Amino acid sequence: MTYTPNFADPRTKQRVIKAIAFCRKYLRELRPQALGTRWIHHKDNFGNQRNELSRYLREQLLICCDDRYNKDLKITKKYRLNADGLRFLEQSVDITNTQTTYSVVEVSDKFKQELDAGIDYKDSSSRKWHWLQSYRRWEKQQVLVNSGLTHNYDIVCSCPQLLLQYSQTLGMDEYLFYVNEYINNRAIIRQALSEQAEVDEQTIKRLINGMFQGGQITAYTKSTCYTELEGDLAKIKFLQQHEFIQGLKQDIKKIWAYIKPVTQKRTKRDKNGVTRTLPVSGKQKTALYRDLERTVLDQVMMYLTDTDNKYFLEHDGWTTADPVDTDSLRNYIKNNTGFCLEFDYELLIQQTHKQHIV
Repeated sequence: MTYTPNFADPRTKQRVIKAIAFCRKYLRELRPQALGTRWIHHKDNFGNQRNELSRYLREQLLICCDDRYNKDLKITKKYRLNADGLRFLEQSVDITNTQTTYSVVEVSDKFKQELDAGIDYKDSSSRKWHWLQSYRRWEKQQVLVNSGLTHNYDIVCSCPQLLLQYSQTLGMDEYLFYVNEYINNRAIIRQALSEQAEVDEQTIKRLINGMFQGGQITAYTKSTCYTELEGDLAKIKFLQQHEFIQGLKQDIKKIWAYIKPVTQKRTKRDKNGVTRTLPVSGKQKTALYRDLERTVLDQVMMYLTDTDNKYFLEHDGWTTADPVDTDSLRNYIKNNTGFCLEFDYELLIQQTHKQHIV
């Protein structure tokens, strides 16, 4: 017999509301998100997976678009939000009359208290993690602006820049046309590829960053590329054969040809007892990039602390209370790391038309 929830039951309604809040906060309709089973079925999210209602909510709200799982490698399944299921459940529990959101002021007050006391970031894969990073972009911006942080900076082409310059310290002295062209004209290139392949620019950006970290433009069904392009073989083939993508791929190989010899070797013993050296994995490449990124961000944090400028970090960017002298910061980073970097800047403003966040 097919299970149908009793939406009039207050306990059922509460569980549905929690699941909706979780999905609104962490999931997107188009972009896959890695979610661990324990996290999904936490008592404050979907609830125990053995419960009929919990399983029902998972079927209604989650679309599994990548079922790869490896406990040892910390690889979890990826999901997208089922927008139709979300709308159905919102109507079923009359979401408009239910307190499922927090006011911007409430979240801002919580964040500002942490900011004043000194934010306690958690270390995760060489990156500093904070709960605010999980919110949507416009939500974060409102909280940051309300907390007095309005000057947003990030490293221009962080992944390509850091890997290119690192390979140069290891002896790579060839001029890589396609990598430099991408760094210098990234917006134009992303827009052109987006229009030609009929893929949004953010997806193009993620695919190219993935190439620098071992990713490939491939029709392999378990690949990130296949998931990003929703299995559209025509788009995959177009990008595979595109002159710029092919040239960029060759340039990236040259970068890693210099980095691989100094990367920790992995070995595996085959069935005949012979120990073989394994190629550098995508996971290792990503870890190396994040280590380089963290080296730079550590210097940024020290500089901002020394200049008494309150800040919030996110990946390869930061938002500050006062404007940053970017020339001074650039010299500080170069003197302490050897990396010569440029920064993008955005002044954040208050958005008054959105009043609540989940």
